[in-house]
Amino acid sequence: MLAEDPKLVIFIGIAAVAVLASALPRTERYGLVFLAMAAVLVLTVAGVVAERLVVTEREQVEAVLDDIASALEDNDVDGVLEHLSASAGRTRIRARLGLEELIITDTGIRNLQISINRLTIPATAEARFDGVIRYRFRAGDIGRNFYAARFVVVLQLEEGRWMVTDHIEHTIQSL
Repeated sequence: MLAEDPKLVIFIGIAAVAVLASALPRTERYGLVFLAMAAVLVLTVAGVVAERLVVTEREQVEAVLDDIASALEDNDVDGVLEHLSASAGRTRIRARLGLEELIITDTGIRNLQISINRLTIPATAEARFDGVIRYRFRAGDIGRNFYAARFVVVLQLEEGRWMVTDHIEHTIQSL
């Protein structure tokens, strides 16, 4: 969690500088206090830079879902399928048929929760989220079409990449 969000590192850095700054009126060692403040600032910046450079497994899974959403918006069947495992037969069929019938105009992912299980071989992940898809039929209908569902997406680590192996949809709303 610490490596996924720099807010805690920034908060601790600011709090440490504030404590050191409050010591200034009570000390005659200004140079030492300013040196400590500078060290805290350097460590805080280093922590934020490290957070940006380290990509956690949760962030990798989130990136896969974002890539799939982008491919859906581009109506790119191959772009979607490149993130689906060869073992994801039902999900591959659903994606292919959906993109043959529909033109996706917008997607959205909300309330994303990701859990990683390193105890399985290979490692697996489960992503739960509310998904929204706006589309129109290729056959040419008029109007706005909308699909909202609660998704559970199962992924596994294959040759260093998180690949979707299955999904479940619980329809919330379909227009």
